[in-house]
Parts: sequence; structure tokens; C-alpha cells
Amino acid sequence: MKIDRIVNYCDKIVKKYASKRICEDCNHCTECPGSCGKCLDQVHLSRKNGERQDYNCLYLVHYYVCRYMYAYATEIGDCFRVIENEIIDLQHIHMLSIGAGPSPDLYAFWKLKKDSGYLKLMSYIGFDHNEYWKDINERTKEIFLESNIRIQYFYEDAIETFQEQNG
Repeated sequence: MKIDRIVNYCDKIVKKYASKRICEDCNHCTECPGSCGKCLDQVHLSRKNGERQDYNCLYLVHYYVCRYMYAYATEIGDCFRVIENEIIDLQHIHMLSIGAGPSPDLYAFWKLKKDSGYLKLMSYIGFDHNEYWKDINERTKEIFLESNIRIQYFYEDAIETFQEQNG
């Protein structure tokens, strides 16, 4: 499955650099808390001064995929299944993901598409202000290269972009 490929890719990177090297290269704003898991918990659970506030670390985003990708893609897939019949009736699908990160919505839709036999064209546009996702997004584009899904990513604020376009 495609989702396995992205998770395995990220897992290899996390294991390759193992905890010691990751912590030596850590870009935490004060000091490394000792693991990517602890940094991730700071992003999700805390907003105290001196703690990580964003996914602004190459190691952290790969760790994030390993830890959350299956869960988020499954949750989104469950939502898609509620409206599966309506989705299948569509002539084409243009997905816009704001805060796309590693694109669990794209992987969830791919599973629905595969399971339902949906063959129509699809495009996916992902916006994220965080360029640390770029490596994972580029790998995703490679994984989906043989599919009939057009994928684009933009590393900018989607709302500002749309406001500028509408002048």
C-alpha cells in the first residue's frame, strides 16, 4: 500500500539517524528534550516558553509520520466512507488541503479510490507554511507517480495566497 511506503521511508530516516545523532543536531529553541517524541508532545500538548511550538525540524516531521500517519489517514478515510456514494458519483475531484503536512487526506482518499474502483481524474493541492514537509511531500509525489492523481504542494500561507489572488 502507498501509505506503507511513506511510513517505511520515514521510519528508515528516523532509524538511520537514531536518537544520539538526532539529539546532537536538534534545533530545539532551548535544549533537546531527549527524543523526537518529547518534542512532538510539546508541539501538541504545551505552549510554554522554551518549548517547541511547531514542526520545525526535519527529524521531527519524519517521526510524526511514523507516529500518526496511519491513525490520521484512517480517521479521514472513515469520514470519506460516510459519503462514499456521493464521492463515487463525482466526475472529477479537486482536493485542497490547507495545512497538508504529510497529506494523510491524500492517502485516505487513495484507499477509498482503490477499494471502490473510482477511476476518474483527481487533483490534490496541498498548502503548508512549513517547508520541513517538503522531503515527505516529494516522496509522496514519487509514490503517486503512476496514479492518475495530479499532486502539487505550495509552501506558503494559503489564506494570504487566496487573498492576494482576489486582490
